[in-house]
Amino acid sequence: MSAKVHTSKVLCYIVREGQLLVFRHADYDLERVGIQIPAGSIRHGESPEDAVLREAREETGLSQFSIARKLGETIYDITPYRYEIQHRHVFHLQVHEPTERRWPSQERHDGQQPPRALLDPPPRSARAPGRPGCPNRRDLRRVGQDQH
Repeated sequence: MSAKVHTSKVLCYIVREGQLLVFRHADYDLERVGIQIPAGSIRHGESPEDAVLREAREETGLSQFSIARKLGETIYDITPYRYEIQHRHVFHLQVHEPTERRWPSQERHDGQQPPRALLDPPPRSARAPGRPGCPNRRDLRRVGQDQH
């Protein structure tokens, strides 16, 4: 068996007025991928700080962020999902523009590939049982609030 691929990633904990920005993907059911935070790959030659701001913009549709602080780094083996070990840089970001409590969005990939639409809900059969509503919206939640 070949060696595991090593990648560098960033994770964005975005907080505004005491609320944490989280989302659910429209193309996967909640039971499969759960609640997400913006995250992604660091490109060749890109610093973790530049990557985290780019990923935040791409995945939220917002543009005015600042890094509050770097929370740390961790090594995470994501096997069996992928045969990969991720070096994760974790940041706390603040957003400095008005946001609704919920809004539709899409992952824009910074023009590197076609946008992944997060505007259409998945078919009912793909939704997690007992979880009504459209699972494709960005949602600011109070830190520590129950996710019902």
